[in-house]
Parts: sequence; C-alpha cells; structure tokens
Amino acid sequence: MQSGKTILIRNEFKQLPYYSLENLDVRSYAENAPVVFLNQHTEGMVLDEVHNAPNLLSYIQGIVDEHPERRFILSGSSQFTMLKKVTQSLAGRTAVFELLPLSYSEIREHIGRKSLDDLLFEGFYPAIYAGRNIPKFLYPSYC
Repeated sequence: MQSGKTILIRNEFKQLPYYSLENLDVRSYAENAPVVFLNQHTEGMVLDEVHNAPNLLSYIQGIVDEHPERRFILSGSSQFTMLKKVTQSLAGRTAVFELLPLSYSEIREHIGRKSLDDLLFEGFYPAIYAGRNIPKFLYPSYC
C-alpha cells in the first residue's frame, strides 16, 4: 500500500541523492558492486525499498563506522526480519519510524457524506484521497 513514504523522504532529504532499489538496474549495481555503489556520494544517500537488497546493510554498517558523518536514509516495507536486521546491524545509530495511513481527522474534510462502511472499505491511504487510486481497482491487486 502506498502511504506516502517515498514522497516524504524525497522532500525531507532533498540534499541526499535518492535511489530506489525497486529499479532492477539500480539494485543490480548495488548488489554486484556494493562498495562502489555506496561510496558514490560522500554525504550519504537515500535508499528506498532497501528490503530488496538486504546485504547492503552490512556494507552500510562498515561505512558508517568509518565515516560517522555519512547519512543513509533507508526505507522500505515493514518486514519484521529486515527491521530486526537494521536495528541489530546499526545498533545505536538508527532511528526507526513507522508511517501509518491517514487518520480520520486528516481526511474528515474530504469525505463528504460517506458512510463508515464506505470509509473502511476505501481505506485511509493518501493516494486514494489524492485521486491517484480508486479503491475498487487498487485492492484486488493485493490478493
């Protein structure tokens, strides 16, 4: 589900280069030459969908140990095993944030006279209320 995490990290960390590990070419480069890939930018980078290349975490740990000024912003789906690996690999150097869907108070002015059943069926994801996704077409693709 889209909760807006990519937009959020791209806006909050504009100073850092952004790479999505959903992109097969980027992922292949990162997995086949991790040291070169991670050392491209001395300030660090944003790595979105990092769960697609979990072995990068060990390399990031080594880089951060040697260069504590570097910032790696890692995002991805909430896979418990990946989260556990990140917090173990980078203990004491991480902050973990969970991005939830919108709250009722955030969508209240956009819902009109929808029933509670309709609201629950449609969900609370930003892309729905931004008009980019239609729930009846979006949700069946997750089955």
